Amino acid sequence: IAGLCAAGTWLLVFGIVLAVSITSGNGGGSNRNAAGEIIEAGPVDFGDLRPGDCVNGLELGVRFRPVAAVPCREPHEAEVFAAFDLPPGPFPGDSVVTQRAENGCLDRLGSYAPNAIDHERLEVFYLAPDQRSWGRDRRVVCLAANPPATVGSIRG
Repeated sequence: IAGLCAAGTWLLVFGIVLAVSITSGNGGGSNRNAAGEIIEAGPVDFGDLRPGDCVNGLELGVRFRPVAAVPCREPHEAEVFAAFDLPPGPFPGDSVVTQRAENGCLDRLGSYAPNAIDHERLEVFYLAPDQRSWGRDRRVVCLAANPPATVGSIRG
């Protein structure tokens, strides 16, 4: 009986360790160095995007699926330059969320990449919560794109 209990305990511990390693990592996706920079391409969950991450294959309006993150030294469609949370409370409406997201992103671009504001082809866009996701997510992710593709960071 003691052997069966010990074996059951080991199986339970192994299952917990496996579950934690799958949920705490990025599931075999991109790798980051000690500074947090992406050094190997792979999927990154939307919630794990950080300023300085470069991405491909974004679909506007799609927030809850992994995106293709790549090192910024490789061709990419956009670079994350800021991420912030909108204030708590009931959903304020699409127009208020849009205005807060736009203003918040534009306010943060200059501190991330001071010379980027003067770049004529730079496109700034963001991913923001909608009414459906508001209860679980108020995060805005700000991105800058220099079509058709960029190599290197917008920070220069």
